[in-house]
Amino acid sequence: MRAVDNTNRGIAEREYSVREKVTLWHFKHPQAIATAITARNKPFASAAKELSNNFGRAIDFSLLSVIRSEPLIRLQSSTGASVNASENRVVIGFRSLGETRADLIVRYHLTELWFDDIGNFGVYSFENIGLEELFDALRSENVVLFADPDVRDGDDTFMIQTDEEDATPEVEFPPDLWNHKMVGVSENGKEADGTGVVVAVVDGRADLGHPTIKDALLLGGLELLFADDLPIVDHGVGVMSVIAGQRALADGERVGVAPSAKLIQLAISTYSISSYVERAKAINFAAKIAESRYVDGPDGVRIEVPRLIVNCSWKLRSAVDLTAVALAFDRLVKSAICVCSAGNENTDLPHFPSEYPGVVRVAALGITGERMSMSNFGTTVTFSAPGGTDAPTDANDILMASLNNKHAFGMGTSFAAPHVAGLLATIWSRNSELNHEEVLQLAKTKFIAPISDSNAKYAGKLGLGILTLQPSAEV
Repeated sequence: MRAVDNTNRGIAEREYSVREKVTLWHFKHPQAIATAITARNKPFASAAKELSNNFGRAIDFSLLSVIRSEPLIRLQSSTGASVNASENRVVIGFRSLGETRADLIVRYHLTELWFDDIGNFGVYSFENIGLEELFDALRSENVVLFADPDVRDGDDTFMIQTDEEDATPEVEFPPDLWNHKMVGVSENGKEADGTGVVVAVVDGRADLGHPTIKDALLLGGLELLFADDLPIVDHGVGVMSVIAGQRALADGERVGVAPSAKLIQLAISTYSISSYVERAKAINFAAKIAESRYVDGPDGVRIEVPRLIVNCSWKLRSAVDLTAVALAFDRLVKSAICVCSAGNENTDLPHFPSEYPGVVRVAALGITGERMSMSNFGTTVTFSAPGGTDAPTDANDILMASLNNKHAFGMGTSFAAPHVAGLLATIWSRNSELNHEEVLQLAKTKFIAPISDSNAKYAGKLGLGILTLQPSAEV
């Protein structure tokens, strides 16, 4: 089958063939959100056993309930990527024409599940017609800008987040932070760094009451959620704390690299049954903030956002370049700085969303300055930044906020990206007369430290260098 795409983006990544049908299980437990299992023709008991085995410990399934059991098709694109998609759902984007989408909905007996007015696209269910047949029909409709499968894959990781008090002890805080030294915060950082800049963190739902980030939130405890059934996870709060964490160390240095920047949470589902198209909603919302330069806060109060940076520490598995997501990023980078993690597959293969034009792509370095072993690399990398050293995590990795008002050490390009987002916030706050493009150009030319010689094998594939607050000679 070939998805409809009239956006002049090419058709290679839009061609798919059906490999097989699968069943998706999503379990909800009173103490945990557990994801994910994809199992072909697998009964409940067998799927539950597999799920328990993957967690590495026994889970009481007596109170489990299946909250979604959805038919899927496994698609393989012409580029070789294999992903799961809803069998009876389609993503349709519309042109700004006089004909209303209501006519199209009636003509093909579609049910509109939701519609994004910002991006002018929606998700639709259908019956009595195959996905391939529907694509063929939509291709002749002038009102249709694009149509894609509703890809539902998410990150291929398992997560359990408990609502009970975590028995894990608080980590021992180091006297200083090596990652801050690497990027010049210790020598050149100031308490006012980031003033007047807002960083929107598009990530898993965070605990906005965590003491390390709550005072940095532009909207207080207001949650902006762009998916259903979102558990609170540690990834999002960790990313936010690297940017503007308020917890102070013994010497007064704070966890965040830009302590006076403000944060907005745009919560998405990043676990393995998530619908990719829901991420486009969050990116379009961020683009609207950047364009209008305000956001509606609690009680509808308009809050100014004169300068916006967006951090995305996630991936589209199998490098799936969904049209709705691509168009959202294309819109975003016209008005804001967008920072994305390069990925953790130790490869230079394509990785989205960090491959989109205009996006700042960040690779990860360890404590010695050597490339983190699992960090992606390549000629499209913009900067390198601290991301941690190796497992198991310890003080050689990145200190960040975690669940239950505690802290942890983490690693990955997910945490290299927010270093860059925070540093760009600082540079922008010190050069507030510049627009987002001018700030990025300034950073690329005046705030670069060289990559360690130990990375000679990756010459030209770790970006311009390490983004730092230490002014450098023009490169």
